[in-house]
Amino acid sequence: MEMGPTPRRRAVRLTESARHELSEAIRKRWAQQGEGKLTREARAELLNLSVTTSEKVLNGKGVDRATLVHAYQKLEISWSDEYCSPLEPEPDAEPTPPEPPTRRSPRFRPLGVVVALLVAVAVLTPLLASSNKGGDEAWVIQFNEGFAKGVELYHRGRYRESQTTLNALIDLARNHDSAGRLAAASALSGELELATGDPERANDRFREALTIRRGLSDQRAYGQLLLNQGIALNRLGRHQEASQHLEDARLNFERLSDRLGAALVTAELGTVAANEGNLVLAEERYVLALKQIEPLDQVPAQMDVRGRLALVWLATGRVDQAHKQLEGCLDYWATQSHPRWTARAQLMLGKCESRHGRKSDSEVLLRVSKAGFTVLGDKAGVRECEQALRATPL
Repeated sequence: MEMGPTPRRRAVRLTESARHELSEAIRKRWAQQGEGKLTREARAELLNLSVTTSEKVLNGKGVDRATLVHAYQKLEISWSDEYCSPLEPEPDAEPTPPEPPTRRSPRFRPLGVVVALLVAVAVLTPLLASSNKGGDEAWVIQFNEGFAKGVELYHRGRYRESQTTLNALIDLARNHDSAGRLAAASALSGELELATGDPERANDRFREALTIRRGLSDQRAYGQLLLNQGIALNRLGRHQEASQHLEDARLNFERLSDRLGAALVTAELGTVAANEGNLVLAEERYVLALKQIEPLDQVPAQMDVRGRLALVWLATGRVDQAHKQLEGCLDYWATQSHPRWTARAQLMLGKCESRHGRKSDSEVLLRVSKAGFTVLGDKAGVRECEQALRATPL
């Protein structure tokens, strides 16, 4: 019996969340092997694909399903058909609205509120144990367990679930007239609003928490809240207000002999200077912040500030210096399994690769970063990736 031509297999592509998972698996496998820079050729070798096909997979271009299954098997990741979707004849990209004028320049959006949240959790968690009597009441136990769950969901990158949990805790604290717990939940809710790219709502949350905290005798969280609101105001372009909040935060931290808190203020004042266009002052403040942090054995804080400093180097033409620094930041965050901070570092390194003229490397990093931000619900991060992709030279 004569056979007709072999039917053409329908092209499929990985979903954004699947591309993010695959990229993270590649980076972790490469970090375990410890064999230098992760190049396009190295990525292709890990997937046992050609460089061209590997780039198509990671960029969400059309390939056959068998290729995707093969790539997942090489990295020992279980496959599901939910990870891919048919390649439809649709436009390559949807039009993206321009960046609102009140948003900060994406060039100087730092690694994020990385260290701010870590410090906030360290400050606020013990306060829950000491605030309000009657700690054995059912609602108090419910609140404390929910608070711990909200923090855990944040660190796992499940922002929507974390925010839903915290919104319920805010209502619970209000219903029981618990000022301390209301302030704690509002503060962490503000952190989540910052993480998902809404500094206006974050500013409202921090203002509410500060208003409550002023009326309480325990002021340990006050400086942290001032720092957080300063970050939100900086993101909104209200630099003078941000600086005032940050200076007030510094005084509070110094009163409590909180050296890390004071150093984080110095770093954020550097970002205020960068947003105002004063790169010389920004660099001075970042370098000073690093000197203040280094004796404290706080690696996340160091990586946060190093990433900010690298952006100044990139903006002032020190591309090689910035590239090396950003590679170190990305390697660190990838090993820590922090999805948002990894996506932020990928974005910055992608911009650096673009400045180097390495379009393909830049595009891979930016698309993977966009996938990560999409999974997290960080609309500002997605928009920044899209802007960087449009700006990548042909």
